[in-house]
Amino acid sequence: MRAVIQRVERASVEVAGEVVGSCGTGYLVLLGVGHADTEATAEKLWKKICTMRIFADENGARRDLGEDRVGCGIFGADMRVSLVNDGPFTVVLDTDQL
Repeated sequence: MRAVIQRVERASVEVAGEVVGSCGTGYLVLLGVGHADTEATAEKLWKKICTMRIFADENGARRDLGEDRVGCGIFGADMRVSLVNDGPFTVVLDTDQL
């Protein structure tokens, strides 16, 4: 399983012309799932993402994700992802290397 994390000014996900997830300033995670990936693999990756100290609080201090709002697309749907990068900032994670 792989995740590409990009810092964005805004992002949204549409399915059948309807916005199913969106955010303002924050992070967009593009997720690649393989046939051999399991729920345990997803949990391992999610824990790594949540504990990365890349998220800033209102004072600019770095912290982990904590209990912040998380939006998502619809698995298996034909999704249109739109984003405005706030970069350069991209992190690539691979569960084979965690």
